[in-house]
Amino acid sequence: MTSLLVNASHTAARKRPNMRSLRTWAGIHRWTSIISTLFLLVLSLTGLPLIFQKEIDEAFGSSGTLAEVPESKGAPTLDSIVAAALARHPGDTMISLEFAKRWPIVETRSAPTPDAGPTRIHREAIDLRTGQLTTMPQRRSPVMQFLHTLHADLYLGLPGGLFLAGMALVVIASVVSGLILYPPFVRRFGFGTVRTNKSRKLLWLDLHNLTGIITMAWLLLVATTGAINTLHGPVSTSVRTAMSDEIRRRVAMTPAGQMEEVDRPGSIEAAIAAARGKVPAARVMSLLFPNAEISPSNHYVVLMKDGQMMTQELFYAVLIDARTGGVSDVFEPTGVTKALLIAEPLHFPTTFPGLAPKLVWAFFDIVTIMVLVSGLYLWASTPGGRIQRKRPAK
Repeated sequence: MTSLLVNASHTAARKRPNMRSLRTWAGIHRWTSIISTLFLLVLSLTGLPLIFQKEIDEAFGSSGTLAEVPESKGAPTLDSIVAAALARHPGDTMISLEFAKRWPIVETRSAPTPDAGPTRIHREAIDLRTGQLTTMPQRRSPVMQFLHTLHADLYLGLPGGLFLAGMALVVIASVVSGLILYPPFVRRFGFGTVRTNKSRKLLWLDLHNLTGIITMAWLLLVATTGAINTLHGPVSTSVRTAMSDEIRRRVAMTPAGQMEEVDRPGSIEAAIAAARGKVPAARVMSLLFPNAEISPSNHYVVLMKDGQMMTQELFYAVLIDARTGGVSDVFEPTGVTKALLIAEPLHFPTTFPGLAPKLVWAFFDIVTIMVLVSGLYLWASTPGGRIQRKRPAK
């Protein structure tokens, strides 16, 4: 009998820390869920229409499109587009060409001097098919732009984005704690059990557990990548700054005789062709003229982004000799910065081709809303919650 009591006490002692641990994780899950629910609900509700942004805008005729143009013998060259832009602004120096991602449009930027302030820069959108002045279409309709900004930073700019990144970390803690709490339930009742013959509260609890475990992997993915996305602006700026510093460092090491200023830079078309030849899969974002921003006095700088599906946010800066048209150097991000830029596209279903990824994202988004609603009900219906069922009068 004594040995049985000793064994029972040892068994109980072994179980107590486990129960204590579960209670700790339950507390973590409860409070991280309460803290993040409102913001996650806002992100889920705004994210759902953004998944089908293109389809919604097209359905309501508010998608950005260009008018059709008649077929011609050939499109104008970039060199002729630049010459025409400078003719419209006598005395200007061309600073850069900015290429639109979705449309055959280039924006020319010229000013009296390369270091002129923003208010003195002349910007013109040029149709690459015709060489004529045009208007840059809106990327999103006003409604979609409102939802996008609310989803990205709550209309608070970088501070709002960083706040949502903090909420994403709280969501990750909530998901991980919920994952730890689910196995004891599975061992007792079985995976996916929903007790429909019990109380309403138990039914909602089982639905909360089931929908939570269904969305676990997806929610971890979008929460992690969403937190990374809030750093897109600072990361992009740091990449550009790092490239600028590296270009200046290498230029400083070049013999002075090789860095004489070029009065008449060579062909722009040839410079871009040389850059594309060096990074074939990349998309040209912009071309900086000599002495503009990070460009040396005798080089073009072609800024590019990777064209591959999973690495589309990677930057490249190709240094092109303005006299010869040859490639002098190629710069790209490295280390942690490169990892952050590679992770970012995973947040968006539009990264992957076709409608199927959007439908998958929409399914998990809707199930996440169900998780949040069931969690709110469970919190409101328990002691300490805001809503408690009144006891019937005796």
